[in-house]
Amino acid sequence: MYLNRAALHEITSVARHRLSLRRSLTWLVYAILFYSIRGVLGAVRWIDDRLWPEIADQKIERPVFIFGNARSGTTLLHRLMSLDEEHFTSMKLYQSIFCAVCVRRSVEALDRLDRRLPGRPLRRGVKLFNRLVFSGWGGIHEMGIDQAEEDEAVFGLTLMTPSVVLLLPYLDELPGVAAFDTLPAEERRGFMDFYEDTLRRHLHASGGQRAFLNKNALFAPRLRSMFERFPDARFVYLVRHPFDAIPSFLSMFHAKWSSHSPEIGTDSPEARALARLAIDYYRCALDCRKFIPEEQFITVRYDELVANPRDSIEKLYRRLGLAVGEPFRARLEGELAAQESYSSGHRYSLEEFGLCEEEVFGELKDIFTEFGFDPPQRCDDPDVHDFGARATRPRETESVDP
Repeated sequence: MYLNRAALHEITSVARHRLSLRRSLTWLVYAILFYSIRGVLGAVRWIDDRLWPEIADQKIERPVFIFGNARSGTTLLHRLMSLDEEHFTSMKLYQSIFCAVCVRRSVEALDRLDRRLPGRPLRRGVKLFNRLVFSGWGGIHEMGIDQAEEDEAVFGLTLMTPSVVLLLPYLDELPGVAAFDTLPAEERRGFMDFYEDTLRRHLHASGGQRAFLNKNALFAPRLRSMFERFPDARFVYLVRHPFDAIPSFLSMFHAKWSSHSPEIGTDSPEARALARLAIDYYRCALDCRKFIPEEQFITVRYDELVANPRDSIEKLYRRLGLAVGEPFRARLEGELAAQESYSSGHRYSLEEFGLCEEEVFGELKDIFTEFGFDPPQRCDDPDVHDFGARATRPRETESVDP
């Protein structure tokens, strides 16, 4: 089972130099979970290989990868498209953590049993687990072990992910986790073999006929490797105004930092390093169009998706060459009706993180030009940091969970 040992060395070094009682307790819990899950995952995959050797022959044809900067609507689009069970199969969170056929079969058997029991006690247990474990994400990113989710757990369990910054907020000291496509070819190949094997198991457990549908908000610096491994893949890019997406992303991560590193402020070097990462992700997405054919790269604007999700999905399906079937349409209408009253309590602004619109615009002029985003008002505060210290258009709330 693949492991990014260079990143492990970096993480261990940073943890040793940044040790505190509060952080050490958090890190200890996650270290135990990390190695325990890897151990279980190795065991269940060993079982898979003996019970279902045909997994090795499972084809991965025309997968769809939804990506974009974090907080750009990827979750919304992914969860809506995941309702199309006729065309697609996507991972639930537990499936991305324990991606093995034998785990899927066991969970499906337990679900069938639970449906026969009065009051569905297992279902109630799952809901209780979700409330206890994921309550901290409420109003920011609604999560559940049984909900459709991105496959970042696959990257996390191999330490191939910048999401480790949620636990160690020192991105500048962790160069091995941020830019996958720049890693040595041997490292990338080792992970991609593991990743491809993971998709084969998921597709086999799902019947083997549907296309894999994925979303990942940290995908941008992995696009070249993904396209090389899956040359027939379709890439759906969600793009949102940087003045909205960047502070929302920083706010989400800082909310987790506060639990173990409360001394790290919103206007801090750690936050600005994360802002630089977000800016780099915009550039990666734009650069990838130089090597991904136009017919395989589809852009969806966040504001259009939120304003009219039905129309956005219809347009996207036409680009994908798919029909919106009646079963999917019915499930889609039901989900949209259920979401009509939803309003996120997530609040954020560039100013909160010591950022200035003019500085962000200076870094991303090509993005603003490409997508016709409104330019900034002038930022004339003389006390600026890496990206400025003052925002002129603070964002108060989101209407959806992106």
